[in-house]
Amino acid sequence: INALNQLFFQIFNYISLVEAGVGTLVTQKYYKLLIDDDKDKMISVYSSGVKMLRKVSLSIFAMGIVISFFLEYLTNNTLSLGYMQFVFILFLLRAISEYVMLSPRFLLQADQKIYKINVWINVYRVLEYVVEIGWLYLGGDYIAILIATIIIRVISYWFTNRKVFQEYPWLHY
Repeated sequence: INALNQLFFQIFNYISLVEAGVGTLVTQKYYKLLIDDDKDKMISVYSSGVKMLRKVSLSIFAMGIVISFFLEYLTNNTLSLGYMQFVFILFLLRAISEYVMLSPRFLLQADQKIYKINVWINVYRVLEYVVEIGWLYLGGDYIAILIATIIIRVISYWFTNRKVFQEYPWLHY
């Protein structure tokens, strides 16, 4: 399972190149708009960022689906292709959940207020790692670990995005 997890990380690192700096582009767009206090254009940039990251997420997911049919050629184990595909799909969902929910943080980052949510982001990451390690220590199934960490990530991103929307109540899609 550890080797499979490492393979999934490597594959995801390659296909996540599709992102191609969308976050950096969006953050850069906010700098001037923050100076000008142009909320209408910031909402437009936010909306565009959400759309771009959704397209990135769908592209990564689609590429992952295609690659999943070749996993048996990339591994040397006795696991069935169906099991590896299912686990890889869960792995992808966990990874792309960030792309789907990341957009609000770009404004906070450009406004140099990311520190307001960094503590919470790190608390949730630690919680995720503790759950992973604890579940592994107890002999838990990899699928259950992935599902638990997907839930933790979605909750953490939802919570931190709420903080962003409290900081910028005018920001909407």
